[in-house]
Amino acid sequence: MRVKISQDHNVWGHVKKIVATAWPTFYLTARKCKANITDLTKFPYIARKSLGSLRFKIKVGSRQEEEMVNGPYFENQFLKDLLQCIKPDDVIYDVGAAIGTHTILAALKTGKEGLVYAFEPDKECIRKLKENIALNGLKNVIVLTTALWDKDSLITLHTSGITGHAPHTQKAGQTSGQDFKSHLPIRARSIISLVHQDNLKPPHVIKIDVEGAGQHVLEGLGNYRPKHIFLEAHPLFGENRPQIIKFLAKHGYHLTAEKRRLNEIHFHFSLPQ
Repeated sequence: MRVKISQDHNVWGHVKKIVATAWPTFYLTARKCKANITDLTKFPYIARKSLGSLRFKIKVGSRQEEEMVNGPYFENQFLKDLLQCIKPDDVIYDVGAAIGTHTILAALKTGKEGLVYAFEPDKECIRKLKENIALNGLKNVIVLTTALWDKDSLITLHTSGITGHAPHTQKAGQTSGQDFKSHLPIRARSIISLVHQDNLKPPHVIKIDVEGAGQHVLEGLGNYRPKHIFLEAHPLFGENRPQIIKFLAKHGYHLTAEKRRLNEIHFHFSLPQ
């Protein structure tokens, strides 16, 4: 007897949701089991990847970086949505550039006449970011080692480099300052200050991933209005979803997309066409 399953039950959709939900946990568990037995991966190595028509390379120097590049922390859909909004000749701000995945893809998409400003204050991440930019032969990226904030000020960066928790400037939520190897005073700038005083070009598209300090960056935009804002919010570090949405709505932005991934929320805000 043949059993026909109605499409109304959307069985395949449920299966995909289950797989998408379980995959990060499965991957991390498998990695831990492998690490307990033996780790056959030799670091560093060059990962050759593609996203759509864009091909790029990333130097992978540790298991943490491998999970960012090849594991569940590779932000596939977030990157696709970001790239879809980038046009040739656009100016892109990558705030919290880390080792450079978003920076590299944005630079490839905007082309030789476009420009990417990559903001990253952590010294170890800066070194790896510059290596990966050079590895891809990119000439349209400017690395800025300042943090972004709502005003020019001195703040504290809590960091263990690339091997621990992601560097951040917040002490909220489950991660306290005691979890980090270093607590460094760093200079922070606002976007409006950088544009007015340092002659940076204002952004058409901005991506922000700064471990809980996203609204500080947004408040530093002043009167500048990028066409698209991509924000990775971290509720564990104190970022408030309704507060972010309300703040950007007040400045004319619509919430275009919202997706949850692990303990993060990926937002896409855009101005009306």
